[in-house]
Amino acid sequence: MVWKISLSIEQHGTSSELRVEYSTELLIGRESPADIVLADSKISRRHCWLRVDPHGVTTVEDAGSAAGSYFNGAPLRGVQPFTEADVLRVGTFTLKLTEAPSHDG
Repeated sequence: MVWKISLSIEQHGTSSELRVEYSTELLIGRESPADIVLADSKISRRHCWLRVDPHGVTTVEDAGSAAGSYFNGAPLRGVQPFTEADVLRVGTFTLKLTEAPSHDG
């Protein structure tokens, strides 16, 4: 199954919209092999994961990054549900879901 996720990514007051297709997980990091590459020296190569379960529930988990990830203003610990009401901060970037994950079929 291919999931589609829409994210708002903001850095220093500039935001952009990103729509990504993936199977079950997306790696966020500062360079390849990350699925979402965010150019920032404070971001680890493998910084955090976005995952979706078969029911469309999205979660976020830090991948053992050096600087950590922040979820709704607090250090991200363990796996947390990630909805349109949540804010994920990775380095100088802020990420938000702009709509719930969807899929075709």
